[in-house]
Amino acid sequence: MKFTATLLVLAAVASSAMAVVPIPVEGCRKTVVVKATDTGCIQFAGDNGTTFANLLKWNNKLRSDCANLDVGHPLCVLGPKEHTKPTKPVKPTKPPTKPVKPTHPTHPTHPTKPVKPTHPTKPVKPTPKPKETYAKRNFLNRL
Repeated sequence: MKFTATLLVLAAVASSAMAVVPIPVEGCRKTVVVKATDTGCIQFAGDNGTTFANLLKWNNKLRSDCANLDVGHPLCVLGPKEHTKPTKPVKPTKPPTKPVKPTHPTHPTHPTKPVKPTHPTKPVKPTPKPKETYAKRNFLNRL
């Protein structure tokens, strides 16, 4: 009698372990329902563009021996977006505490004056046209 009761308890535990249904992780972007033609996790993963490692990662309670790949239940084949962590927070730059020195020395009481040209500029006169000579005029008239 004890043997039968123990055997029944073990059978119930084993059947409940086999009845664990994989649950897609929160944030899963794509699930696919397992069909009768799906023969195993590796084949199922390859047919759906992922790997067996990803199936294990994206489906809670999926067994590594794939014994609970049950027809009619969805499996996650495209996990949640992974958030990239910033390496270090960016610190704002502080303004300099000391005033910046100018590159050219200036004196506040003696402002710089505009530089006067050393040679005064004279207006440029247009070059006069050369006068026509008598010989040139007679030559042109003969043509």
